[in-house]
Amino acid sequence: MEKPPENNKEIGNEYNVTFRGLFPGKTYLFTPLLIYVNSLVFLLMVASGGNLFDTEVDSLIRWGGNLRSLTIGGEPWRLITSVFLHSGIIHLAFNIYILIYIGSVLEKAIGKKRFILAYIFSGTLSSVFSLIFNENIVSVGASGAIFGIIGVLGIQLILKRISIPSATMKNMALSAGFFIFYNVIYAIRLEGIDHVAHLGGLISGGTIGAIYSLDRVKKINPVFTYIILGVFFCTSLIIGLSSVSDTLGRYEAAMYEFSSNEKKTLWAFEKDISLHINQEQLRLNKERIHDEGIFLWQRNEEIISDLLTANYPEQLQNHLRKLLEYSQLRKNYFKTLVDLIDVDTPEARLHLDTTTQNIARILSQMEEMNRQW
Repeated sequence: MEKPPENNKEIGNEYNVTFRGLFPGKTYLFTPLLIYVNSLVFLLMVASGGNLFDTEVDSLIRWGGNLRSLTIGGEPWRLITSVFLHSGIIHLAFNIYILIYIGSVLEKAIGKKRFILAYIFSGTLSSVFSLIFNENIVSVGASGAIFGIIGVLGIQLILKRISIPSATMKNMALSAGFFIFYNVIYAIRLEGIDHVAHLGGLISGGTIGAIYSLDRVKKINPVFTYIILGVFFCTSLIIGLSSVSDTLGRYEAAMYEFSSNEKKTLWAFEKDISLHINQEQLRLNKERIHDEGIFLWQRNEEIISDLLTANYPEQLQNHLRKLLEYSQLRKNYFKTLVDLIDVDTPEARLHLDTTTQNIARILSQMEEMNRQW
């Protein structure tokens, strides 16, 4: 089991950040490997047709971007693959720059294993945070994991578990400050910045940093530190994912019920019944008109109204509004049939014909919307 470096140990120039930090060393392995992997994945994306400066959303999704409907819909691996994807060369370069400064210092200070676990766990939990609060954002990038290791470093310094030469500390603080300023302050004005993932990474990293301090304060066996870390990660993962609203599953279940209800009402349009012209059939089927007509379309109206309270994309919202109007027209059609049982007037017949025409209009509009999709 890897032991953390001794408390408050300074090792001369070992903490200095230079271009040699791009190559693995005895006490320094995963920071350069992470840089290699992130760079390689980005180059492969570009080689496969991705844009060098602004990668298309579809490409990010294909390569493993974190999107709620896909991640919780059977592809949980996106929680980690998204951490190694970047939306453009500038996005990648900025994260590599800060990773060299923070990663090279922290990995040497706390040890290789602790560093990579902090990076992976913080990155994964930052993805979970993104899922909880972002419904339709494709989240990518190492920023959440980097905020995580900044959190680890900050807690370790506050608790005085590591000591870093003042010159290195100054350069690192400037770099971290600029990184946080860009992501939290300036980037508020930009679209597509996943602030929630950054905050999740920072909180996760700070917690991990505190856990890493336990074997220093209480003289706990390092094995128990890893056990506590594992419990924290698994518990956070389970609680976080259980807090994510499955809007896609909700939509699919609702539309299945909607379609099933709709099919049950088609009996009224069978040729051998002809409710709209046969007064006798209307009287014979009065109860069925209510139970397998008005009631089912009232239920479908409730189903669509409930879906409209969710934060679906605008295009889908427009489709749902059409379905709501369609359900209301179908319900009114059956209500008019009930009215015809009591009083068969030309006005009621005209209302029935107008409702039928409006139903046909809505169906035509929805077909056109489906073609545009």
